[in-house]
Amino acid sequence: MFELKGKGREGKGATKIAGCRVFDGSLQRASRIRVLRSGEVMFEGVCQSLKREKLDVDMVGKGTECGMILQDWVDFRVGDVVQCIEDVRRMPKYVSSQNGAARIEC
Repeated sequence: MFELKGKGREGKGATKIAGCRVFDGSLQRASRIRVLRSGEVMFEGVCQSLKREKLDVDMVGKGTECGMILQDWVDFRVGDVVQCIEDVRRMPKYVSSQNGAARIEC
């Protein structure tokens, strides 16, 4: 965890940034974020900022490092697991058989 101090932050206090490495999949700013500590959900919410080498990015892939700020969460600890949750909606597929019956496959 890093603290960002600087101009314009004096009255508000320092912003805390989590230094992360993506081990599997990808981390996307637009997705919901879940923080796990020892298997217990500590936070679920929105990513406020995602950076890679001082550049704002929308996605960070497997094997890369990044810094993230979560909205309304600053209690990061070493060993926390951050999960990126993406909602996927699939349209049902209607299949009819020879006898006229229909079934829905998802």
